[in-house]
Amino acid sequence: MIKEGHKYASELVEQIKLLNEGVYILSSVEKDYKVSPTNFGIAVAGYPNGHPECPDKKKDLEHLKIKVDNGADYIVTQLFFDIDVFLEFVENAKRIGIDIPIVPGVMPMDKYGPIKFVSKQMGIEIPEKLKDKLEAHKDDKDTIKKILEEHTLLMCKKLVEQVL
Repeated sequence: MIKEGHKYASELVEQIKLLNEGVYILSSVEKDYKVSPTNFGIAVAGYPNGHPECPDKKKDLEHLKIKVDNGADYIVTQLFFDIDVFLEFVENAKRIGIDIPIVPGVMPMDKYGPIKFVSKQMGIEIPEKLKDKLEAHKDDKDTIKKILEEHTLLMCKKLVEQVL
């Protein structure tokens, strides 16, 4: 039985899986009961650059594996700017037995400020080559937009070639 509230996403995944089996969890003082099952799809978050609160990527993947083992149907990753980081994440996930679909979190951006923000706040790596280009043109909004569009298109092309 799951206690009041959830401390970890894996606990919520477990509860949704039980709902899909027709087991409703009321509270720690009431008894679970069986009803018609639900049919929720369960997506969980994956972090190719590692979770900001878990600097150990191996440990972070272990947490993801728990969510998968508890009933996740697929993974949607946090955004990334380096295709190699994503491909390594997928490879490492497969290595530990994660065999559900992993949807890449590609987020087109057209300004440098938000990229610097998510990089700093969420620990998302920006490839040096991209960072250098952006820094060289940081005051030219049109060029920044073009650089980011080209980078996003290149990542998508590589994803299709490598993953699909």
